[in-house]
Amino acid sequence: MKIASQKVLSFLCFVSLSCSSYAAIMEEVVVTAQKREQNAQEVGIAINALTGDQMDQLGYTNAQQVTAMAAGVSTVQPNGESNYSIAIRGVANSDFTTNVESPVAVYLDDVYISQMSGTGFMLFDMDRVEILKGPQG
Repeated sequence: MKIASQKVLSFLCFVSLSCSSYAAIMEEVVVTAQKREQNAQEVGIAINALTGDQMDQLGYTNAQQVTAMAAGVSTVQPNGESNYSIAIRGVANSDFTTNVESPVAVYLDDVYISQMSGTGFMLFDMDRVEILKGPQG
């Protein structure tokens, strides 16, 4: 009886040690959605965030691949591969002329990209991507 209980106890110790090592792997995702660095769980808006390392591991090279992973976000390529129209929760552009301003704002290094023709950039050397859903003001 003692031998069986010692085996069970040693197995439970092994399981608890391996579970604690998995808990330490979870990393904090820092976003700047509200113009300051915050934990993604503390931001009061719906957000999807990917780090540059995550995009590299997933093999993402353009914005269309990133928007495919976010719920409620889609892209349309009306005028070729480098020209995207992004839709978030049904809000999208219905005029696919390349010089029309999109109702979905795109910022690259805090610079607003006003026209759809500027959204076809590649994702190399990108630190992170944040997709904010809802009105941002």
